[in-house]
Amino acid sequence: MRKKLVAILTVLFALVLGFGVLTACGGSKGELTINEEEVTLAIGESHTLIATSENNESINWSSSDANVVVIQSQVAASGIAVIKASGAGQATITATSESGKTAECRVTVENIVVEITGEGVANGKLQMERYDTVKLSAAVKKEGVDLNETVTWSVVDPTIVSVSEDGTVTALKKGSTTVVASRSNGASRGELQVTVVWSAEPAGYYELEIWEQNKITPNLWGYWVDTHTEPQYNTNIKVSNVEYLGDPTGTGLVAGGVTMTYENQDVGANEHGVQLFYRSSKGYNTANAGDGFTPYDESKLLLEVGANYILKMDLTVTASGTITVNGTQVDVVANQKQALEIPFQHTDTGLIYPTGDYTNLNSAVFLMMGANGTMIQKATVTIENVRWESWNGETGKLATPSLSVNGKTVTITDSNTAGVRNYTVGLFAKNAAADADPLRVVTSTEKTVTLDDSRWPNGNYELRVRVNGTDRRYADSDWSAGVDYTVSHGAVQYDLKQGAASDAKADTTDSYFYSAVENEVAVETATYNDGTITLAFSGSSNWYSLQLFYKNLALKTGERYTLTFTLNVADLTYTDGQAPKIRINGKIFDIVEGNNDIEVSYTEGSDADGVSMSIQFGEPDTASQDWTGTIGVIIDATITISDVEWNPYVAPAGSIPTGEQKDAVADPNKWYLWADLNYVGSNVTVVDQHVDLEGKELILDYTTTGTPRLGYSVQLFYENSANVTGTVYTLTLKVKLSVAGTITINDTQYTFTAGETKDLSITYTEKGNTGQYFEGASIAILMGIPVPDGQDGSANAVMNAKITVSDWSWGNVDAEQLQTPTALAVSGK
Repeated sequence: MRKKLVAILTVLFALVLGFGVLTACGGSKGELTINEEEVTLAIGESHTLIATSENNESINWSSSDANVVVIQSQVAASGIAVIKASGAGQATITATSESGKTAECRVTVENIVVEITGEGVANGKLQMERYDTVKLSAAVKKEGVDLNETVTWSVVDPTIVSVSEDGTVTALKKGSTTVVASRSNGASRGELQVTVVWSAEPAGYYELEIWEQNKITPNLWGYWVDTHTEPQYNTNIKVSNVEYLGDPTGTGLVAGGVTMTYENQDVGANEHGVQLFYRSSKGYNTANAGDGFTPYDESKLLLEVGANYILKMDLTVTASGTITVNGTQVDVVANQKQALEIPFQHTDTGLIYPTGDYTNLNSAVFLMMGANGTMIQKATVTIENVRWESWNGETGKLATPSLSVNGKTVTITDSNTAGVRNYTVGLFAKNAAADADPLRVVTSTEKTVTLDDSRWPNGNYELRVRVNGTDRRYADSDWSAGVDYTVSHGAVQYDLKQGAASDAKADTTDSYFYSAVENEVAVETATYNDGTITLAFSGSSNWYSLQLFYKNLALKTGERYTLTFTLNVADLTYTDGQAPKIRINGKIFDIVEGNNDIEVSYTEGSDADGVSMSIQFGEPDTASQDWTGTIGVIIDATITISDVEWNPYVAPAGSIPTGEQKDAVADPNKWYLWADLNYVGSNVTVVDQHVDLEGKELILDYTTTGTPRLGYSVQLFYENSANVTGTVYTLTLKVKLSVAGTITINDTQYTFTAGETKDLSITYTEKGNTGQYFEGASIAILMGIPVPDGQDGSANAVMNAKITVSDWSWGNVDAEQLQTPTALAVSGK
């Protein structure tokens, strides 16, 4: 048993150390043997020797000449030694057992070295200035003769310097590291110690730290990247550098610049994956700073809460795409510096929020490297010359252009001299109403557009053109008058393209896409035939194994639409024990063989996919919080989709419009309802709803299935247009809850017994539009207690209830405190 154990340990030790390959020769003296009698090494090379004693004795190893070979490590009980060649020559390695028996191995070390040369290299060292490059060369030599071998370059710390395949070293930041040139067989290598200095380091330079933007101290730049924080978005960002390059002005402005280099390691990413931000709010309260926040100079705080500004800065990105700056989408061209002007309302209250609270998502600068659910996957972004100017908050509508048509060429005439982002040419039904939606669109920055109508439906139509504004100062123009246009070709037929949602969003050829997990799903048919989509597949094992995507470019991002189509299912097999399910634009449907009439309302561009049609054949198990579970997965089927239509969403009479707090803020004096459709782990069905704005009464009756992992599944919002951001108000209202539970109103929790009515008086500060989550509206009701993302909040949610809200009104606390007194009493002085 001991011999067997020793043999196993011997093999494991050799594998772990990974030094060399054991050979079959050996030498012996009596009862002790070594597995090799002679070994030839190169300088710097390591090798493993094994000695075996018939009596299982411990073995001690020694070298006759440490200048030639040294014992690098040894395990006496196993008889293993790792030797390393230190210099040219010959030496004898001796194994000695406890009883004094010996065995020897003769080692010859050849004078083979890897020499690294290059400008500035001396005595194995190189000093470089930051940003400089040096081309290194490496030669493998034996006794001074070049063996003409190729080498592999690597670096111990790639954040300090990078090294390319041809040996070009680029200095990235201050510090020291080792560049290595290795022989192809790994036997030996040359090492070069590289030190990077920065003689011209600007005053105030620092490397940015990872923050969340509503937690960073004012007058500091910070960044945040997604490293599988939200696994459903396939985002795993690696950052090689992110730094603030100094502040010569001393005012917190970025005359020197901010630079960040990043790369997404996974396929696909959402727009929030990379963020850069800077806060400078005069609403900052030092009492909220807490521990660990950098001190700052209050005199440098620049921006007023609730005021309007234009952010100006120079921006360079090394990749083309669309990014979002302070809420405005910006198209960037690779390596082209752009002078940006971004209008925005500064609603950053300056508060430092606790971990998991994402309410105050507004900064003086807030840049996301993407838009509409898509991120630029890899880039270096440089921000320079940041400053802010006051803005009156006004928006002017751009003048309507006109167009002429010659064959498939459209020529646009435009009188606007500023504020033009691009042009949209739309295909409309003949004599369509002025406010009708286009059937197809083409967007261009040029005034001459050549149309590709090969996938447009045949018929007689008209073309119209619109100017799109660059930002909030310039509202899009009206559509122009129509010009007759005829589409004439055969039936549209093509094989669906294979790609992700990002491919569908970027496509301008009006194509459907499918995505299939390789070696998991066999797609036998994926076709489009004159309006009918057919998918025949087998082997699916998860809700995302097979997906279908389509981007209708005629739809407007942020607007609500109702998507309808007929879904025919044949040859169906699905996960045992679960009804077959299909996920369409985030909503789950149970399906049956044969025809299924589908109708789903959604907000265009609002989900992670950002497309107009997103279908997965199953349901994610969000209770696991990793989005990899499977419920009701369709394993095999032939799916046919026909009669696809998108129409503007029309809310039923007396119903509550669907939206978030930002929708309520943008459309005041109206209630908005957000009901979970499998975004935070549950599905809400509205049983009854009613709102009477004049009578000040809202009724919502709903049921919930699934597990609302964030502690709520229903939210209600109302914005009072008379309220002023930053002002303290007292909100009074009546609330009745049909079940026992705790709900959150304007950040305060209230516990109800079943059927209880509460007369509430809530003092709060009006925050305005603080971002995309559940704060900012004058009334924000969450049906439960919210918990940070990543925690289980299922126990905190009010799952099935009827809530009645009535008699809402506001009193201005600040005004009440400043009322003129009615009398003045004097006693003495």
